[in-house]
Amino acid sequence: MPLNYSKRDKLELSDDSDIEGHPNVDKRGYRRWKERAIHEQREERKLKIAQYKPDIACNDVRMPRLQEITKDVEENGPDTLR
Repeated sequence: MPLNYSKRDKLELSDDSDIEGHPNVDKRGYRRWKERAIHEQREERKLKIAQYKPDIACNDVRMPRLQEITKDVEENGPDTLR
């Protein structure tokens, strides 16, 4: 009599834990570590944004000047820069 294993083809295995981690690390410690990492990444992004704000303000002042210079060069040629 041949064995029928077809019922095991549809078998789904699941893990009981909601957070995947190393088996030697306790779940609470791992969760705290992940939360701290997320907060540190958010803080780094805030600092980068704060550093970009002065650059953006400076570029807002420079852009009209550069557009004006570009327009003059296109109309009168590169000798206008001398």
